[in-house]
Amino acid sequence: MNKPKITILMSVYNDELYLREAIESMLNQTFEDFEFLIMNDGSTDLSGDIIRSYQESRIKFLDNQHNLGLARSLNRGINLAKGKYLARQDSNDVSHPDRLRKQYDYMEDTATDILGCRHKFIDIYGKELPWLKTSDHKNSEYFSVLLNGKSIFRHGAAMIRSETLKYVGGYNDSFYFAQDCELWLRFLAAKCSIEMLDFVGYYSRIPIISSRAKKYGQKKYVDLLRKRYLQSIEISDSALIQVKEKIETLISNERGYYRLIDRIRYRIVLYFVALKKYILE
Repeated sequence: MNKPKITILMSVYNDELYLREAIESMLNQTFEDFEFLIMNDGSTDLSGDIIRSYQESRIKFLDNQHNLGLARSLNRGINLAKGKYLARQDSNDVSHPDRLRKQYDYMEDTATDILGCRHKFIDIYGKELPWLKTSDHKNSEYFSVLLNGKSIFRHGAAMIRSETLKYVGGYNDSFYFAQDCELWLRFLAAKCSIEMLDFVGYYSRIPIISSRAKKYGQKKYVDLLRKRYLQSIEISDSALIQVKEKIETLISNERGYYRLIDRIRYRIVLYFVALKKYILE
Protein backbone atom coordinates (compact mmCIF):
# COMPACT_ATOMS: atom_id res chain seq x y z
CA MET A 1 0.00 0.00 0.00
CA ASN A 2 1.37 3.42 -0.98
CA LYS A 3 1.99 5.96 1.71
CA PRO A 4 -0.46 8.89 1.73
CA LYS A 5 0.91 12.20 0.58
CA ILE A 6 -0.66 14.05 3.53
CA THR A 7 -1.47 13.13 7.11
CA ILE A 8 -4.20 15.26 8.67
CA LEU A 9 -3.77 15.66 12.42
CA MET A 10 -6.76 16.51 14.62
CA SER A 11 -6.86 16.26 18.39
CA VAL A 12 -10.33 16.42 19.92
CA TYR A 13 -11.30 17.36 23.44
CA ASN A 14 -15.01 17.89 24.17
CA ASP A 15 -15.96 19.42 20.82
CA GLU A 16 -19.18 17.52 20.08
CA LEU A 17 -20.92 20.71 18.98
CA TYR A 18 -18.81 21.32 15.87
CA LEU A 19 -16.90 18.09 15.37
CA ARG A 20 -18.90 16.68 12.44
CA GLU A 21 -18.52 19.90 10.49
CA ALA A 22 -14.76 19.93 11.08
CA ILE A 23 -14.32 16.26 10.08
CA GLU A 24 -16.50 16.55 6.97
CA SER A 25 -14.67 19.66 5.79
CA MET A 26 -11.59 17.43 5.51
CA LEU A 27 -13.34 14.40 4.07
CA ASN A 28 -14.78 16.66 1.35
CA GLN A 29 -11.40 17.97 0.21
CA THR A 30 -10.70 18.00 -3.54
CA PHE A 31 -7.30 16.50 -2.66
CA GLU A 32 -8.02 12.92 -1.58
CA ASP A 33 -4.64 11.24 -1.04
CA PHE A 34 -4.47 11.53 2.75
CA GLU A 35 -4.84 9.67 6.02
CA PHE A 36 -6.82 11.34 8.76
CA LEU A 37 -5.50 10.74 12.27
CA ILE A 38 -8.07 11.80 14.87
CA MET A 39 -7.01 11.64 18.51
CA ASN A 40 -9.84 11.66 21.04
CA ASP A 41 -7.97 13.28 23.92
CA GLY A 42 -9.96 12.00 26.87
CA SER A 43 -13.24 13.68 25.93
CA THR A 44 -16.11 13.34 28.37
CA ASP A 45 -18.83 14.35 25.90
CA LEU A 46 -20.00 12.55 22.73
CA SER A 47 -16.87 13.34 20.70
CA GLY A 48 -15.64 9.73 20.72
CA ASP A 49 -19.00 8.41 19.54
CA ILE A 50 -19.10 10.95 16.73
CA ILE A 51 -15.65 9.95 15.47
CA ARG A 52 -16.47 6.24 15.64
CA SER A 53 -19.66 6.80 13.62
CA TYR A 54 -17.64 7.43 10.43
CA GLN A 55 -17.12 4.40 8.22
CA GLU A 56 -14.24 5.93 6.29
CA SER A 57 -11.04 4.00 5.55
CA ARG A 58 -8.88 7.14 5.61
CA ILE A 59 -9.82 7.90 9.22
CA LYS A 60 -7.52 6.41 11.86
CA PHE A 61 -9.07 6.74 15.32
CA LEU A 62 -6.80 6.98 18.37
CA ASP A 63 -8.36 7.06 21.81
CA ASN A 64 -6.17 8.61 24.52
CA GLN A 65 -7.07 6.99 27.82
CA HIS A 66 -6.96 10.37 29.55
CA ASN A 67 -6.50 13.99 28.56
CA LEU A 68 -2.89 14.45 27.45
CA GLY A 69 -3.17 18.05 26.33
CA LEU A 70 -2.86 19.27 22.74
CA ALA A 71 0.94 19.10 22.37
CA ARG A 72 1.34 15.55 23.70
CA SER A 73 -1.69 14.34 21.77
CA LEU A 74 -0.36 15.81 18.50
CA ASN A 75 3.08 14.30 19.14
CA ARG A 76 1.42 10.91 19.43
CA GLY A 77 -0.09 11.46 15.99
CA ILE A 78 3.19 12.70 14.54
CA ASN A 79 4.93 9.49 15.61
CA LEU A 80 2.33 7.45 13.70
CA ALA A 81 1.97 9.70 10.67
CA LYS A 82 2.95 8.35 7.24
CA GLY A 83 2.44 11.42 5.07
CA LYS A 84 5.15 13.54 3.49
CA TYR A 85 3.27 16.54 4.85
CA LEU A 86 1.27 17.02 8.03
CA ALA A 87 -1.85 19.17 7.85
CA ARG A 88 -3.35 20.45 11.08
CA GLN A 89 -7.08 20.86 11.60
CA ASP A 90 -8.76 21.99 14.79
CA SER A 91 -11.92 20.19 15.83
CA ASN A 92 -14.15 23.26 15.99
CA ASP A 93 -13.03 24.91 12.74
CA VAL A 94 -13.69 24.37 9.04
CA SER A 95 -11.38 24.07 6.02
CA HIS A 96 -12.17 25.20 2.48
CA PRO A 97 -12.56 22.22 0.07
CA ASP A 98 -9.47 23.31 -1.90
CA ARG A 99 -7.24 23.96 1.10
CA LEU A 100 -5.18 20.74 0.96
CA ARG A 101 -4.84 20.87 -2.82
CA LYS A 102 -3.51 24.42 -2.84
CA GLN A 103 -1.16 23.89 0.08
CA TYR A 104 0.17 20.60 -1.30
CA ASP A 105 0.84 22.07 -4.75
CA TYR A 106 2.66 25.06 -3.26
CA MET A 107 4.85 22.94 -1.01
CA GLU A 108 5.69 20.57 -3.84
CA ASP A 109 6.86 23.53 -5.93
CA THR A 110 8.90 25.20 -3.18
CA ALA A 111 11.20 24.35 -0.28
CA THR A 112 8.72 25.68 2.29
CA ASP A 113 8.79 23.96 5.68
CA ILE A 114 5.57 25.41 7.11
CA LEU A 115 2.75 26.80 5.01
CA GLY A 116 -0.22 28.61 6.47
CA CYS A 117 -3.16 30.15 4.67
CA ARG A 118 -5.46 33.05 5.27
CA HIS A 119 -8.55 32.63 7.38
CA LYS A 120 -11.86 34.22 8.27
CA PHE A 121 -13.74 34.11 11.53
CA ILE A 122 -17.12 32.39 11.82
CA ASP A 123 -19.81 32.22 14.50
CA ILE A 124 -21.39 29.17 16.14
CA TYR A 125 -23.60 28.62 13.07
CA GLY A 126 -20.72 28.81 10.59
CA LYS A 127 -21.57 32.30 9.33
CA GLU A 128 -18.69 34.65 8.56
CA LEU A 129 -17.99 37.56 10.89
CA PRO A 130 -16.69 40.20 8.46
CA TRP A 131 -16.16 42.84 11.15
CA LEU A 132 -13.46 40.70 12.74
CA LYS A 133 -10.39 41.51 10.69
CA THR A 134 -7.43 39.19 10.31
CA SER A 135 -3.81 40.30 10.37
CA ASP A 136 -1.51 40.47 7.36
CA HIS A 137 2.15 40.11 8.30
CA LYS A 138 5.24 39.97 6.11
CA ASN A 139 7.65 37.05 6.47
CA SER A 140 10.31 39.35 7.88
CA GLU A 141 7.95 40.26 10.73
CA TYR A 142 7.08 36.75 11.86
CA PHE A 143 9.62 36.59 14.67
CA SER A 144 8.56 39.86 16.32
CA VAL A 145 4.86 39.11 15.76
CA LEU A 146 5.13 35.78 17.59
CA LEU A 147 7.10 37.31 20.47
CA ASN A 148 4.34 39.89 20.85
CA GLY A 149 1.87 37.10 21.47
CA LYS A 150 0.12 37.32 18.12
CA SER A 151 -0.43 34.56 15.57
CA ILE A 152 0.87 34.65 12.02
CA PHE A 153 -1.86 32.22 10.95
CA ARG A 154 -4.24 29.86 12.70
CA HIS A 155 -2.63 26.74 14.12
CA GLY A 156 -5.23 24.53 12.44
CA ALA A 157 -4.45 26.07 9.04
CA ALA A 158 -0.82 24.91 8.94
CA MET A 159 0.73 22.33 6.67
CA ILE A 160 4.18 21.16 7.77
CA ARG A 161 6.91 19.16 6.06
CA SER A 162 7.10 15.95 8.11
CA GLU A 163 10.86 15.43 8.00
CA THR A 164 11.49 19.00 9.13
CA LEU A 165 9.01 18.73 11.99
CA LYS A 166 10.71 15.58 13.23
CA TYR A 167 14.10 17.27 12.81
CA VAL A 168 13.16 20.13 15.16
CA GLY A 169 11.63 17.68 17.65
CA GLY A 170 7.89 18.09 17.29
CA TYR A 171 5.80 20.01 19.80
CA ASN A 172 7.13 20.96 23.22
CA ASP A 173 4.68 19.12 25.48
CA SER A 174 5.62 21.34 28.44
CA PHE A 175 3.53 24.06 26.78
CA TYR A 176 -0.12 23.53 27.62
CA PHE A 177 -1.05 26.54 25.45
CA ALA A 178 0.79 28.56 22.75
CA GLN A 179 2.28 25.31 21.37
CA ASP A 180 2.22 26.65 17.83
CA CYS A 181 3.97 29.88 18.81
CA GLU A 182 6.77 27.93 20.51
CA LEU A 183 7.12 25.58 17.53
CA TRP A 184 7.13 28.32 14.89
CA LEU A 185 9.85 30.19 16.82
CA ARG A 186 11.97 27.03 16.89
CA PHE A 187 11.52 26.66 13.13
CA LEU A 188 12.62 30.26 12.59
CA ALA A 189 15.60 29.84 14.92
CA ALA A 190 16.62 26.77 12.89
CA LYS A 191 16.45 28.89 9.68
CA CYS A 192 13.45 26.94 8.38
CA SER A 193 11.05 28.66 6.02
CA ILE A 194 7.53 29.73 6.93
CA GLU A 195 5.19 31.02 4.23
CA MET A 196 1.63 32.28 4.00
CA LEU A 197 -0.54 31.14 1.09
CA ASP A 198 -2.61 34.02 -0.26
CA PHE A 199 -5.84 32.03 -0.13
CA VAL A 200 -8.67 31.96 2.41
CA GLY A 201 -8.58 28.26 3.17
CA TYR A 202 -9.61 28.18 6.81
CA TYR A 203 -12.56 29.32 8.91
CA SER A 204 -11.84 29.83 12.59
CA ARG A 205 -14.78 29.63 14.96
CA ILE A 206 -15.16 32.09 17.81
CA PRO A 207 -15.75 29.99 20.96
CA ILE A 208 -18.88 30.31 23.07
CA ILE A 209 -16.93 30.18 26.30
CA SER A 210 -13.85 32.32 26.83
CA SER A 211 -11.28 30.38 28.86
CA ARG A 212 -9.49 32.33 31.58
CA ALA A 213 -6.94 29.53 31.85
CA LYS A 214 -6.10 29.74 28.15
CA LYS A 215 -5.69 33.52 28.22
CA TYR A 216 -3.43 33.30 31.25
CA GLY A 217 -1.38 30.42 29.83
CA GLN A 218 -0.84 32.03 26.44
CA LYS A 219 0.39 35.24 28.04
CA LYS A 220 2.75 33.51 30.47
CA TYR A 221 4.20 31.17 27.85
CA VAL A 222 4.85 34.06 25.48
CA ASP A 223 6.56 35.94 28.32
CA LEU A 224 8.90 32.96 28.78
CA LEU A 225 9.56 32.78 25.05
CA ARG A 226 10.30 36.49 24.89
CA LYS A 227 12.94 36.10 27.61
CA ARG A 228 14.35 33.05 25.80
CA TYR A 229 14.77 34.71 22.41
CA LEU A 230 15.33 38.35 23.35
CA GLN A 231 17.34 38.01 26.56
CA SER A 232 18.85 34.52 26.10
CA ILE A 233 17.30 33.37 29.39
CA GLU A 234 16.64 29.64 29.19
CA ILE A 235 13.18 28.44 30.15
CA SER A 236 13.54 26.49 33.39
CA ASP A 237 11.54 23.47 34.41
CA SER A 238 10.45 25.30 37.56
CA ALA A 239 9.04 28.20 35.52
CA LEU A 240 7.07 25.78 33.34
CA ILE A 241 5.78 23.89 36.39
CA GLN A 242 4.66 27.14 37.99
CA VAL A 243 2.67 28.15 34.91
CA LYS A 244 1.15 24.68 34.58
CA GLU A 245 0.05 24.61 38.22
CA LYS A 246 -1.66 27.98 37.85
CA ILE A 247 -3.37 26.82 34.65
CA GLU A 248 -4.61 23.67 36.38
CA THR A 249 -6.02 25.79 39.22
CA LEU A 250 -7.84 28.06 36.77
CA ILE A 251 -9.19 25.07 34.82
CA SER A 252 -10.44 23.54 38.07
CA ASN A 253 -12.17 26.80 38.94
CA GLU A 254 -13.69 26.99 35.47
CA ARG A 255 -15.27 23.61 36.08
CA GLY A 256 -16.59 24.89 39.39
CA TYR A 257 -19.39 27.09 40.55
CA TYR A 258 -18.62 30.41 38.84
CA ARG A 259 -18.62 28.79 35.35
CA LEU A 260 -22.15 27.42 35.80
CA ILE A 261 -23.67 30.17 33.64
CA ASP A 262 -21.24 29.41 30.81
CA ARG A 263 -22.10 25.71 30.94
CA ILE A 264 -25.82 26.47 30.84
CA ARG A 265 -25.27 28.83 27.92
CA TYR A 266 -23.29 26.15 26.09
CA ARG A 267 -26.09 23.62 26.48
CA ILE A 268 -28.69 26.15 25.30
CA VAL A 269 -26.63 26.85 22.18
CA LEU A 270 -26.17 23.12 21.61
CA TYR A 271 -29.95 22.68 21.75
CA PHE A 272 -30.65 25.46 19.25
CA VAL A 273 -27.94 24.27 16.84
CA ALA A 274 -29.48 20.78 16.89
CA LEU A 275 -32.98 22.26 16.47
CA LYS A 276 -31.89 24.36 13.51
CA LYS A 277 -30.26 21.33 11.85
CA TYR A 278 -33.45 19.29 12.42
CA ILE A 279 -35.64 21.99 10.85
CA LEU A 280 -33.36 22.33 7.80
CA GLU A 281 -33.36 18.58 7.27
